[in-house]
Amino acid sequence: MAAGGRARWVDIGWREERAGAEFDGQEAHMTPQQLRDDRRRHNRLTEDHWTLLHVTGTDVHRQHRQMLAVTARALGLPAGRWRS
Repeated sequence: MAAGGRARWVDIGWREERAGAEFDGQEAHMTPQQLRDDRRRHNRLTEDHWTLLHVTGTDVHRQHRQMLAVTARALGLPAGRWRS
């Protein structure tokens, strides 16, 4: 929990590196309120100096090597330290 009792979470996160990844599917933003709440949460994380990555189904299923490369860079991993 964050200050004021607000939960701060991402779909997957690396606390030490202050990086997180969110899977952006159409189902998550079916209403204007869901989209608003999601963006407010992302803004709070950005204010707390987190790097937020956004991935889609295409990234996961068809462009996973690129997704892993972007994630590795966000985590500060040197080249060759991760596998696809």
